[in-house]
Amino acid sequence: MSAREVVDKSGWLSRWPDYFPRSNRDRTLSFLVDDILTISGEEPQQFVVNDYWHLKVLMFRFNLDVYVQKFLGKNGFRWIDNAVRDDKASINLANASRSIVSISIKGPHNSVRKIVASSAWGWRKQPTMDFIHALQEVFDSFDYGVHPSPGSLGANSVKTIIGAELDGKRYTRPGNPLRRVLLDYGCGGRADEFDEPREYEDAFTFDYDNFYARKALLGVPAGRPEETGLYADFVVDDLAWSEDITILDEYATAFCQVKVTVPDNISVAPFYIRNADGSLHWITEPGVYFWWHWKQMIECMLHAGCKVEIGHIYGWRELDTFLEAFITRSLNLRYRLKYEKKKLQESMVKQMIVSTFGSFGMRPFVLNWFRVKGGRKEIYPSLILRVCQEKDYLPITSYIQ
Repeated sequence: MSAREVVDKSGWLSRWPDYFPRSNRDRTLSFLVDDILTISGEEPQQFVVNDYWHLKVLMFRFNLDVYVQKFLGKNGFRWIDNAVRDDKASINLANASRSIVSISIKGPHNSVRKIVASSAWGWRKQPTMDFIHALQEVFDSFDYGVHPSPGSLGANSVKTIIGAELDGKRYTRPGNPLRRVLLDYGCGGRADEFDEPREYEDAFTFDYDNFYARKALLGVPAGRPEETGLYADFVVDDLAWSEDITILDEYATAFCQVKVTVPDNISVAPFYIRNADGSLHWITEPGVYFWWHWKQMIECMLHAGCKVEIGHIYGWRELDTFLEAFITRSLNLRYRLKYEKKKLQESMVKQMIVSTFGSFGMRPFVLNWFRVKGGRKEIYPSLILRVCQEKDYLPITSYIQ
């Protein structure tokens, strides 16, 4: 029987960190094409890699993050079979696409090296020396370390700034009940997690170009919120729902349990919910929907003619602008790169901004690929690996129970 291993990271939401980096992550960038490993530097080095174990030795010897085009299918990572069998390696999957995004390999003294798909920095990005140079320029411009994904770079940059601004002051984040609700029901604003972005092209475009950084400059929720209203059992407990939403006027923003009635005359409602498989789905059918949403999206629902009833509310009377320094730096860098016509670097910075500010409230899971048999973890047989490689993606049955 196959299964997925879910590491609960509900306390790791990027805007509410539970730790602050003490030093920048230091790695040397490299890329692997077929069996040729190219290591960046003033004098780039190349090695012919004999096998997976040889690659591991080089990664720890030269302190490398290794980029590959992709892990499965044609031109995929040729030693994925060995990586799955390596008990020191974790195969990390994307929440929505179910594709492999990285492989984390543990080494001596709990050190970790990563093999990363170059597409993490944008669709169809190829692992070339131009890609590596562009990525290194982005890292050098931010000076917050080398990270394997745009979201990781943004989150760690934010944490570093928060830690410096606190200067010994106590930091308080929301309690576990709210973080749990955000984990289970939060939709964030990540258009790349829509289940059918082609069908909802307008929604996809609007969401991706939603000026997350500009909005975050106006302030974001931080610290412990006020709570009011009754918890409503979705569908059953009608007594807990209230049509009086004027209480939301008291808060700068709020995360609310909502019951939304979409009338027949609306073709596309201005909100989305999360499907069972983790993808986001933009509502296109009339009916009654139960979910949790932010105050700003509730206002869009009302403006579109939906009926909204609310249950429990987490509300913030004031917003915090602690992200201002990071946002200003990010936007200035993006505009400078755009002025210099460095399209590759500029697209990477935009991807980082969207990943950092658009992921608020997303499911921060890490999915690891493995098989369970008789209560024990077991590697996948080569047959399943060949099927995965032929289809160029992981079949759901191979890792979801």
